[in-house]
This record gives sequence, C-alpha cells and structure tokens, in this order.
Amino acid sequence: MRSDEVRALIPEWILRSKSCSLAVTDLEGKYIFVNDVFERRFAFLADDFHGLPFDMSIHPDDVEKCNAAAYECMTNPQAVVEVQMRKPGKEGDFYWTNWEFSLFKDKDNQPAGLLCLGHDITEAKRVERQVEKSEAIIENITDGFFILDRDWRIVKVNSMAENILGIPRGKLLGSKPWDLFPNTTGYKYPAHFLRAMDGGGAVSFEDYRPDMDRWFSSVAYPSEEGLTVFFKDITQERKTQERLKDSESKLRAILDSTTDSNVLVSADFRVLSFNTAANRIAQAIGQKNLHQGCDFRDFLPEGSEKDFLHCFDKALAGEPSAVERMRLVGNEHIWFQVKYFPVREGGNMVGVSINTSNINERVNAENKLKQSEYMLSAIYNSTSEASTFIDRDFRILYSNKVAKAICQHIFGREPQNGDSSLDFMLPEMQAEFLEHYQRVLQGESIRVEKTDGKGWWLFSLFPVYDENQNLVGIADNVQDITERKES
Repeated sequence: MRSDEVRALIPEWILRSKSCSLAVTDLEGKYIFVNDVFERRFAFLADDFHGLPFDMSIHPDDVEKCNAAAYECMTNPQAVVEVQMRKPGKEGDFYWTNWEFSLFKDKDNQPAGLLCLGHDITEAKRVERQVEKSEAIIENITDGFFILDRDWRIVKVNSMAENILGIPRGKLLGSKPWDLFPNTTGYKYPAHFLRAMDGGGAVSFEDYRPDMDRWFSSVAYPSEEGLTVFFKDITQERKTQERLKDSESKLRAILDSTTDSNVLVSADFRVLSFNTAANRIAQAIGQKNLHQGCDFRDFLPEGSEKDFLHCFDKALAGEPSAVERMRLVGNEHIWFQVKYFPVREGGNMVGVSINTSNINERVNAENKLKQSEYMLSAIYNSTSEASTFIDRDFRILYSNKVAKAICQHIFGREPQNGDSSLDFMLPEMQAEFLEHYQRVLQGESIRVEKTDGKGWWLFSLFPVYDENQNLVGIADNVQDITERKES
C-alpha cells in the first residue's frame, strides 16, 4: 500500500498527535507509514522509513517480543497488544517506549499489516529502576533498616532487620518501636529518635538490650517521611574490644615485668609506646625520662647514631636486624644487643619495635669459653698424638694438627668438621672400626694396634660424656708406635 492510502485509513486525531509515535508495517514487517512524531524522533536512523524492516529501529533483544505481539494480533484480530521495547537514541543509548499493537486492515477490511502507536516512558523507567535498585540495596545491606512515619509507625523494613530483631516483617510493619521493645530508662533509643525527628540532624548512638544480651549501633536520619534508621548488631565487636583491652592490659604487665627494653618508634622517630625497662635504660644512659611523642634520637648513646639509622631504615624496609655493642652505663661497661623489627597494622607500616637486652653475662661467658677453647686447642695441638672428636653419627667435630697432617699424607686432604670419620679410614679397616665405634657408644673403651705395612699405629677409643653424664661422642687418639714395635 502507498503512504497516502494508509493515511486515508488512519483517524485524524492520531495523525495530528504531538506526543504519540505512529508506525504502520505491512504483513512482512516493513514500514509503509510513519507519522511526523516518529519521523522527527528517529530521523537520525533514516531519511525515509518506507520499505525498511521494522527491526532496524528496535533493540535486538526486543525483536522477538515484537514478533510475538504481531502473531497475537494476527491470530486475534480484535486484540490490542501492549509491548514495552527499547528504541535507539542519538548518543548510542536506548529509549524505553510503550506501544500498542493492533491489526491494520485495508479499505476492503482485509488484514494489511500492523498499526503501532507508542509513547516515550524512558523517564518513568529510569525512576522505576532507581527505586528497584534502592530497594535491592536496602534489602541486601548487612545493616538492619526501617523507616518510621510521623506517627512513629514502622512503614518499611528490610530482611536484615527481621533477622537481627528476631521479629517477622508482618509484625514489625505498622508497629511502634516502644510497642515492641521495652521503653525504660535503661534504653537510649527513644530519646535519640525524638531528637532526630525534631530536626536535630543525624544521630548516632549505641544501645544495649539486656533481655537479648546484645549491643546495637544505630544511626537515625530525619526526612520528610519521618525517620530512617540503620542499625547493626555489634555484640561481637564490643566483646572483641573488651578482650583487646584485657589483652593490652596483660601485655603491658608482661612488658613492664621483663628486663628487656621495648620501644615502639614511628617512621619519623617519635616514641609511640615504651615499657618500664626502656625508661630505666634511658635514665641510666641519658639521665632523662622517655615520654610519648618525644624524638627517640635524643636518647641515643653517644656514637650509636650510625648503627641506629642503618638498622632503623632496614626495619622500615621490612627487614629485621640486630647489633651488639658495649655501652658505658655509669662507671661500668655493659654489652647490649639491640634488635629492630618492622611493625605493620593492616598491611601499613606503623614503625619500628626496638628491643634492647643486657647480654653482658652471655658475652663474658662466651669470652671465657673462647679462652677455654683456645687453651684446649693449644693443649691438643702440642701433643704428638693425632686427636679427633667424633659425634654419635661418626661425624668429625674436631681434629688437631697432627690428625690433619696424617690425613693429608695418607688421603690427600685434611678432614673438615662435619666430614664422616669413616672416610679417613683405610677401606680394609672400615668395617672393623665401625664395630669398634658402636661398642664405644655403649660405654666401652678400646685400644687396638694396626699397621699399614709401613708403620704401626695405636688407636685409643674412649666414650665422651657431657656434664650431665650423657654420652655425646667418641675420642679417637692415634699414636705412631712404629719405633717401639721395631724395638
């Protein structure tokens, strides 16, 4: 059909409409007529719509919906089918439109296509979506939520409020808070609700329900509708805070009872916390007291700033470190070990924990031990016997110069601490000496003479005990007795 033939069959009021879009398609779904509103609205799609397929102006996901409506009009000629669809916009977006489809007949009253009358509902859809989104957000938030009208009745509530309060939505809606919960002097919420409703702005508070043994945190916002309230159960949080306070109190008691100095220093060298021992050391070295916020560098012993800055920077970079230094305290020289540890909270660097220990006794003991070891080594190395100390796994823990020289001569290398003693035994003797070692580990002392064909050697094997009489290894002494044997 020609456009003028279609126009002649359409009521004049539809043709003159200023807000409704009109489109007529033939039975193949091609446009045969559009009104001025449609043409102006979608002029960016085509200069002339006549003969173009209907789906060129519809969101692809809505085409099937239109086909279903067309089928219903064809099978039920008297029906008017309502369809919501998206039409393209100039900026690449889509308009929401509402259409009424009906069968279009020619002058002979025969089906000729579809008559489609539509109007823009984009703004209504946007508002509807915003409401749905808001409802979905409110329904899914982890806080309890309800709205009070001006008569203090609950008019809206989410499922989380039902769960927290343990009251079904049907009982909450239409009720007043003080009808559901005791209105006694022990509760804070009535006074806070009244203050917020009277225009005092948003009000935040915490309240305790003794009947439930639970704490709640609430925020009330005044609005034209009444009062919007968000609340959540903070019982676990409060209990955690109480445990934390208790832990902090215990930790403070522990830190103050230790002889080690502990100081927490921020990245800009400010003292954040310290224990009693730290203050004692500060008084002894610098004759002044530590206090929160002071610059820790003011308390450094003379000559220690270079060590401090080096270790402090390493700790801020995440690497712990330690130094041992002797300091003059009063008239006494004392050894201290200072450890630097990085301190983080929630992944962020808070500062550096500095632990100082008095290690004077340990250093003196180590020095004495070194003297003893030096003297023992001198004794071992002054004898003509080859002396070796072997642990319970037959590993060499010590060998003197004579033993090393003999091994170098026979095996081409000196024994090292940790080497197996059996590696420095002639192959034909290994099985025999393994048996000797096992007997010595049972507490037996063994003396045995051996020859390598050139010389004679006396092996003296003794068990070695520690100060608690635990057998810890074997003393293996070897003496050259060739001259004696030849005599």
